[in-house]
Amino acid sequence: MRVASIELSYESENSFLPAMAAFFGVVLSGCALAPGGNIEYRTESAPLDDLVDIEPITPGLVSTYRSVVSRAQPLSAEQRQAFDDYEYLVGPGDVLSIIVITIRS
Repeated sequence: MRVASIELSYESENSFLPAMAAFFGVVLSGCALAPGGNIEYRTESAPLDDLVDIEPITPGLVSTYRSVVSRAQPLSAEQRQAFDDYEYLVGPGDVLSIIVITIRS
């Protein structure tokens, strides 16, 4: 009796998997069959050429950007001390991403 029941459950699992695959195939392809895939819209705006100034990228243009002085400034002593004293506490709603790497030699 046990042998027969094992065979029946094995056969039912084999017929279940193709049925589930077919079901999910139909469900996932439903979006392709649903109406509304073609959306027509018209815009009443000015042509793009009137709204945008196009400037070719040349070596001269690149050199002008390289000569721009950085606006970054070093931290003051007060800002540095506040930065060193800062301590963050993990609270509700924080998302933590923890990666553990095991190196075996």
